[in-house]
Amino acid sequence: MDTSSSAFIYVTLLSCALSLASCRPEGLDTTWQTCPTGSAQDLFHIRFDQSGTGWAAGGQTWYSGIILQSVDGGQNWYTDLSDTKAILDLETDPDGQLYATGIDGHLWTRPIAGDWSFHRLPEWRLNRAVLPIPSNELLLAGGPVFQFGFVFRADTLDQASDITETMNLINDLALVANNQIIAAGYGAVLRSTDNGKHWEFLDITGDNFMAVDMVDLHLGYMVGYGGSIFRTEDGWQSWSSIRNGDALSVSNIPFRAVDFLDAQTGVIVGDAGRVWLTRDGGDHWQRLLGVSESIDLTGVCIQGQEIFVAGTGGTILRASLP
Repeated sequence: MDTSSSAFIYVTLLSCALSLASCRPEGLDTTWQTCPTGSAQDLFHIRFDQSGTGWAAGGQTWYSGIILQSVDGGQNWYTDLSDTKAILDLETDPDGQLYATGIDGHLWTRPIAGDWSFHRLPEWRLNRAVLPIPSNELLLAGGPVFQFGFVFRADTLDQASDITETMNLINDLALVANNQIIAAGYGAVLRSTDNGKHWEFLDITGDNFMAVDMVDLHLGYMVGYGGSIFRTEDGWQSWSSIRNGDALSVSNIPFRAVDFLDAQTGVIVGDAGRVWLTRDGGDHWQRLLGVSESIDLTGVCIQGQEIFVAGTGGTILRASLP
């Protein structure tokens, strides 16, 4: 190999290394507090209701499920509900009622003041997402494998209707406006303008989209398992890619959850202890250090001026918002 060829290869490798480095967020040392949960089960979702009570859901797929509750601002957590199947999602409606779902059509509901009630939906499916909608119904979505998914409606009598089968696993649902819903999944994003009766595919592909968070009627963010980050500023009529997880110049980091406090401040979490923070609406990111790479993070919630993350092994951590 001649000198010119060696120099060309060196410059090329150096450029690639600099490009990779430029696409990684700057690290910020962060002090995380471990919140006792009394459980070693994986946690998939964490949130706080309007009263400030904390909730986390998880389990071990086909064998056990759990919902944790915190009544002291997230410092301590205890088991509020046990199930025989994993609970994969938990949401609240505007009145404060809780809805949790998971394996084999299991659905749990809890009024703002009361106990959990179990419902067995007629569709025995693997539900990955639940969303209360304005028609006093629920949307449920999911699927067992990448190339098989579904979305359907359920009413207060536990009757299923408007079942839409897709060739794309559905991971998350988000309410945009009164009748407009977004469904995100494996290589596809769908939109409904009639509360989930009918769906259209949007022109967005390229990742296994894991989570959507709508900040308001217009602004929203979506993350993917391949490391993609998308933003909409017009209620998903159009979109822009903040981060392309397939680009050669970026590291392939699985993102699993996203939560925005407002239009500027948001947090994304993923595998190997990844926590990313933006303070400018996603244009720039900082990685919050201090979470062990042995923990895969699958849930995040910004509560006041604190960040709560949840993940494998019953982990819940909290840190002050930088």
